[in-house]
Amino acid sequence: MNFKVTHIKACAVSILALSAVSAAAPVQARMVCDTEKDLSANACMSDVINEIITSKTPETVKPLKNADGFVLSLDGHAVTADEAFKAQADSVKDASEMAVTQARVTPTAAPLQTPAAEEIATPAPSEWFYFATADLTWSKTRIGGIKDVDNTGRIAGYVDGTTLSGFHITASLDSGEEKIKDLFRRLDRKDPASVLSRLDPSDTYPTFGDDSSIVDNTPTSGRFYLKVEKDNNFFRWGDYSSRIAGSKFVRNERSLYGAQGHLETKAQTSDGNARASMDVFVAQPDTQIGRDVFRSTGGSVYFLQRQDISVGTESVSVQVRDAATGRVLSTTPLASDADYRVNYFQGVITLNAPLGSGSTGKLIETNAGGDTITNLVVQYEFSPTTSDTDTLAYGGRAEAWVTDKIRIGATALSDETSLGHTHDAYSGDIRYQHSETSYVQVDYAKSRGPGYAQSYSSDGGFNINNSAGSAGTGDAYNIDGQLDLADINPSLATVVGGYYQKRSQGFATQDYQSAIGSGDRTLYGGFVDTQVNDYLGWKFYADVETTTAGVDNKTLGAEVSAAATETIQVTLAAEEQRQATASTKGSRTTAKAQVDYSPSEAVTYKVYSQNTVKDQGIGA
Repeated sequence: MNFKVTHIKACAVSILALSAVSAAAPVQARMVCDTEKDLSANACMSDVINEIITSKTPETVKPLKNADGFVLSLDGHAVTADEAFKAQADSVKDASEMAVTQARVTPTAAPLQTPAAEEIATPAPSEWFYFATADLTWSKTRIGGIKDVDNTGRIAGYVDGTTLSGFHITASLDSGEEKIKDLFRRLDRKDPASVLSRLDPSDTYPTFGDDSSIVDNTPTSGRFYLKVEKDNNFFRWGDYSSRIAGSKFVRNERSLYGAQGHLETKAQTSDGNARASMDVFVAQPDTQIGRDVFRSTGGSVYFLQRQDISVGTESVSVQVRDAATGRVLSTTPLASDADYRVNYFQGVITLNAPLGSGSTGKLIETNAGGDTITNLVVQYEFSPTTSDTDTLAYGGRAEAWVTDKIRIGATALSDETSLGHTHDAYSGDIRYQHSETSYVQVDYAKSRGPGYAQSYSSDGGFNINNSAGSAGTGDAYNIDGQLDLADINPSLATVVGGYYQKRSQGFATQDYQSAIGSGDRTLYGGFVDTQVNDYLGWKFYADVETTTAGVDNKTLGAEVSAAATETIQVTLAAEEQRQATASTKGSRTTAKAQVDYSPSEAVTYKVYSQNTVKDQGIGA
């Protein structure tokens, strides 16, 4: 391809380049200059090349200066030589692996002229795929003196494409066979649940006669689907999974049919988070929430209370709680197929690996079942057979990073039950994230109305106890964080952390149910964890739980760990507990010694002895 420059002024320029050049598909290198300077074409090209080379490219690159054209690519991506080039170069993580290539453009039969600036700015034509069909049936029946005129129709279509302004649109419509006057009246309604939609293709072994497969580009349980997206922003009407998180108390994990939207700014923090974002959803579900909580049995099969649940609506997570206070220590979501499988007909969850028990990180355990409770939490949608499902669910979350380290957020959710009750929950939070190991977050939440009904099982679902949601109005506060002193001084291998949480009776969310009459509950505590050197470390911790109903529990403990050899580690610990209720009071002191022998990274042998040193009313 011939690249011809008639007259160029100044050198503020952009080079549009592709990494692959062929005679069959000629590539045009384009340059645009402003009028601030009066430079020749060669001078302008030279300045552009020098700017590119000195910005971030290897010094060994030798630019081509020829009359046939100029093509430049950076790791296979088009390179611009103006201010945008620096951003493109910075996107390459490792400058040592950067590859800069140049190629002479193959001349064509007819030289191309340099396009005008306004022609260069014109975007490429958009591409669309679409189809539409319409059926109309009209009939007239006359039997004796009875006349009947009937007309029905069906409209269906699909469209997928990108507009000139960059909006990607995907939509589908199938009105079904209806009266002409009713064709567009129920487009927002969900179709009745179909048994066939609950079949897992991997269980039915469908055969299409070849290697064909079905891909649903417009997932919807209704008659209409629409998704409009640009960059990371989108609006959708159809089936979606609402995953709203960020608050310690208020979160949402539902698979719904309705409207969903997401907006975020192009500006990002140094960690890649959008400076500001917002998620909203609204739906009128024809299903109800089922929430089953299973105590870990050490196995991998758990039976849900409901059967024939809606396909793809499950949300599965592993939750670790403090056995004494019920405080949520961690929640880890699981991924379908990678972590578990679901039999939707029978309502069975099969984990790919057995579910073990969590740990508080303490050596001494004073509860028979452990100081933590590990639960498998499964939330799903099911179609009730007797109650009304004409309910409404909506909510959203907005958050913004004021700086690279400070985030503020607000969450609001509302769920209407089939009995006409409404549960509302609101929360606000602010988080300071100094590093991955140093942070602090403050949360406030308020709830109104009955909470979520849940079922509990300690044997994998064979025996289930149902619990109605707590009714009333309540609020909650939470402050927790930790500081890694190594962020201040790398020689200080110490982490200091603490928490404070207060929940009033009547407060109800997915994770917390504070029943009326249980009293307001306050929890607080802290820890210090120090690694003196490669061989010696110590830990100190304290936890307090009080309620307005007379409960007053305190725990104070310390641990010292030393490496005797490279394979043997010795740990000593002591802990004192004080428990009090409205009618009883007691205390207990416990000591424990443990020796760990690790002949390899895969094998560790433990020998320990735990004894009650002193007991006053609690019991050994």
